[in-house]
Amino acid sequence: MISPFGIAAIVARVYKAESWFDGKGCIVLDYSETSIVAGWIRDEIRMIESAIYLGQVFGGRNRLFHFALHF
Repeated sequence: MISPFGIAAIVARVYKAESWFDGKGCIVLDYSETSIVAGWIRDEIRMIESAIYLGQVFGGRNRLFHFALHF
């Protein structure tokens, strides 16, 4: 969701797959087939403890940056 109005501006296909980083399992947020804006982006996330995830963003096959999620 983007903006204070919660607009669904970027949609991802979400699935489990091997990470481009190390080949281990991860959750992939793939925008290649669903978004004109972010079609070149792939996010990978892993849960590191209850409600905490670490992720990395790929642009093509290049790692761009890391992020964390807390639910």
